[in-house]
Amino acid sequence: MFQLPLRLMQAPTELSENASSVTLTLPTITYKARHLVIIVDGITNTGGQTRMAMRFNGDSGSNYGDEVFRADGASASAAQRNAQTSGRVGELTSTSNVYGGAYILIPHYKGTDGHKSYVSLSGSGEEALDACGGRWADTDAITSVTLLMESNNFAATSRFLLCAVDERYLIEEEILASDGTFTFDKLPTLQGDICGVGYLRSDRTGAQDGIQLTINGNTTNGNYSRQVIAGTAAATGVGGAADRRMGGDGAIPDQSCTAGAFSATCFTTYHPQNGDDDAHTIYISSFHSVSTANAGVDLGSSRLNAAAVYTTMLFNPQNGTNFKEDSMMSLYQVPKPRLVRVAGSGATHTFDSVDIPSSGIQSLQGSIYGQNDSGATRDIQWNFNNDTTASNYNVQSLKGTTSTLTAAQSAGDDVLIPEGFPDDGEADIFGGGSFFIAQPLQTDRHKHWLSFGGYNGSARTVSIATGRWENAGAITEIDIVSHTGNIAAGSISELSSLDTDDVTDRSRNTKSI
Repeated sequence: MFQLPLRLMQAPTELSENASSVTLTLPTITYKARHLVIIVDGITNTGGQTRMAMRFNGDSGSNYGDEVFRADGASASAAQRNAQTSGRVGELTSTSNVYGGAYILIPHYKGTDGHKSYVSLSGSGEEALDACGGRWADTDAITSVTLLMESNNFAATSRFLLCAVDERYLIEEEILASDGTFTFDKLPTLQGDICGVGYLRSDRTGAQDGIQLTINGNTTNGNYSRQVIAGTAAATGVGGAADRRMGGDGAIPDQSCTAGAFSATCFTTYHPQNGDDDAHTIYISSFHSVSTANAGVDLGSSRLNAAAVYTTMLFNPQNGTNFKEDSMMSLYQVPKPRLVRVAGSGATHTFDSVDIPSSGIQSLQGSIYGQNDSGATRDIQWNFNNDTTASNYNVQSLKGTTSTLTAAQSAGDDVLIPEGFPDDGEADIFGGGSFFIAQPLQTDRHKHWLSFGGYNGSARTVSIATGRWENAGAITEIDIVSHTGNIAAGSISELSSLDTDDVTDRSRNTKSI
């Protein structure tokens, strides 16, 4: 989700005083945009943890529904709401310096054939972690987005970014004129990650459906592996299997769901053109329906057990035959020439002041594709500005390992992706994921981050996490490390920025260690 190529649609919005809501009106743009991303970095004025919600086009009627999959301390929970006046996207806290926020994807925002869907990851510092999905029961194109607190206010200095997924990096795209599937066969030969955004509905009847990915025409389920965590209505779930599903069965609505309901789906496949190792995919999808009294948020990690260059990617429903008419899938190349890359083995992968600009940066996002050499699965950890004191970092995570779902909170842990590195003794099996750091240069707040990752080997994991560094200083260096041992050969870490000029116009040289 955090590897999507973005460009700012307008200057950042920063509150100069407390406010119960903020409205982002979509500007007139000269370029094509299919999908929106809203980024929030904020804090409330009082009252502890407070739910944050969203409305479209000023509609305050009971036209929203949502699903929240949540981790708070050691507890994981899920809940569905119907007929609401806004859709939940996360929460914030009023604890001093504990800025939190959300990364919200709204696919196909100009479409007029279906309802509007969204999916978000959010954390209030390390105090709570939410994966949310929702639906606005309206087919109008989105012209404005309002973020609001369900109680209390956004505090002054809270920041809001309105972004578009950058169509300059589009590989292929299709909107179905009739029921069908998606086959992408024009994959770039350049090294790098591929991201996808989906707006999907299955022709299955009577139960929600999953998304199946077939790579290079390989239809043998035993050649694939996946792990999933999910919130479906009021239930939480965890599991995995050797099959072609990207996640579970709670990913997309079926044709008996509420008319107009489509999913909000996003995935990233790491280094599918490497050819030397198995590519790794992470995936999130959500939907909301009233007619089946069901909704879901699905998060997964998967891989094809084949060290092969990807030539085709076929997407179809797991249980149905086709996606319904008006379903959409967009495929993007992550712009590697404008990323900083650190590759190879060693104690750390380091991004320093040469790599991180000292002005204009609104967020940093990056990825890790790697192993460790310690002989066991290890956490991916990181430090900022050479601060290696674990008690200066706090984290809340939600992790699925085979059949176990674990929520955990720590006031002294610098983990970035729990159990994200497999052992390099597992040939060709790489793990990792993506991360996002909000407002890394602001000096009035602790630094907030979100991550999403996992791996599929002799064991399987998928996890999301939120946390903060207890320091208000601007970030000038990021060191990525393995909890024990070193980062193994073949590993790659990459970093890019979203800045006020244009998210993809900041060109940097590649470096290696």
